[in-house]
Amino acid sequence: PVTDKSEFSLGSAPECHFVLPERHGIAPRCAYLWLEDDRLFIRASNGIPLPRVELNHQRLAVDEVTELFHGDFLVFGSACCFFVCLENLAVSNSHRLLKLPAWWALGMKERT
Repeated sequence: PVTDKSEFSLGSAPECHFVLPERHGIAPRCAYLWLEDDRLFIRASNGIPLPRVELNHQRLAVDEVTELFHGDFLVFGSACCFFVCLENLAVSNSHRLLKLPAWWALGMKERT
């Protein structure tokens, strides 16, 4: 069961809680997610190779703790993309817009 402050790893390593495909910019440990007081947080890890983690078109700095909101757009590596969906939280006042970024149509080479 998920408890407050349970931490979950994301990366290409098979022992991660959320296993991502082995692609350019995806390290064995890319990031960590956790819940705290009904809020979801992410922290990019200090892995080797250095993982590429973006939130709403901004690269996360290593060990930078950032709160995630409904509709946020996460990118791991150069092409592994997710929208944050927080069903159990009130999102009527959310300042996030659910839309694909302009670079979505770019080829893999242009995104890196």
